[in-house]
Amino acid sequence: MKIDEKSIENRIHGGFIGRVVGSTMGTTVENWSYEDIKKKHGTIDEYIGFVFDAQGHIPGIPNDDEMFEIVLLMTLEERGNQASKITTIDIAKKWLDLISPNFTFTAEKVAIERFRKGQFLFGENLVQGNPYYDFIGAQMRAEMPGWVNPGNMDAALKLAKIDAEVSHAREGIIGELFISAIISNTFIVPLKAASFTGKIAFPDLQKVIEKSKAAIPVGSLYAKVITRVETLYKKHPADWETNFLEFREFVTSEILDELCKDADKARQDTLRRIFRIHVLPNAGIIMLALLHGQGDFSRSLEICADCGMDADCNCGNVGAILGTMLGPENIPGKWKDPLDNRFLTLTKDAEEDHLDAVARRIYEMSKKMRS
Repeated sequence: MKIDEKSIENRIHGGFIGRVVGSTMGTTVENWSYEDIKKKHGTIDEYIGFVFDAQGHIPGIPNDDEMFEIVLLMTLEERGNQASKITTIDIAKKWLDLISPNFTFTAEKVAIERFRKGQFLFGENLVQGNPYYDFIGAQMRAEMPGWVNPGNMDAALKLAKIDAEVSHAREGIIGELFISAIISNTFIVPLKAASFTGKIAFPDLQKVIEKSKAAIPVGSLYAKVITRVETLYKKHPADWETNFLEFREFVTSEILDELCKDADKARQDTLRRIFRIHVLPNAGIIMLALLHGQGDFSRSLEICADCGMDADCNCGNVGAILGTMLGPENIPGKWKDPLDNRFLTLTKDAEEDHLDAVARRIYEMSKKMRS
């Protein structure tokens, strides 16, 4: 479908701001429990844990979550007009060149350690001896394939799979596919003037989610998680906390037991020890925040952060989805102004930059991908 170029550029800009807003506001409660957040903060409805300067800005704090997306962007840029022919090994070699192992965790850390030994194993071939193959990392970095393929879900899914297989398999890959599909599909919804800053029409968001569910394999555990959240929402549409607690009980019993079935002891121990950073509970939190937030940028991020678990990853995804639908002008100033348009990344060879400059590069890459 034909989408206005100015709208694409604007939406990518909003999406990247939303991404960084989310990962920044969620980082101070990363790995916290819902109970601890509720006890100490009540709700995360503003930036906490940061020292603001005299102008009310947060000093630049790099987040490892965006690092992998910047590397994918740099890999695409290097290929130029041949970017559509990018391969998983192209991305893997860029990881090796541009990402320090000191800034990596779980599946990404295993992948880079293997790359340094000359072991380039991808997708299903990396499962053996790797208990983290379906953790959150691929879902965490899922926006770039959607941004560079606006309104073209099939192309977004193709690139998302190539990128996810660098470090993930099975349910881990599905996480990147689903979020990339959502981002791509946000562009098919006309950008409307918000009734008030920070809110989109909830039926539009629901249409995007419904279309994007085509990326989730029928019968997968990921599908089971998404379906459970939708069922809970229909049951208690005005009570996200009741739904979250019921969902958490479901994933930490039934879903976790299913993952542990037939797994070796190392994998079982890892899953039970740090299930909070597995893709499945966090996918459910993203869906819960989107449904109960009902298109409200701030409310959705609050719910997402208050659930805890891998809060910076989840809030980054939610912020990117809603930011892409809103555009930068409709993201509330309480969230975007403290960032002061600044962006820092831990990626080697990527100098300190500005949010709008990075967004412009993503847009330029999207034009090449569509030419």
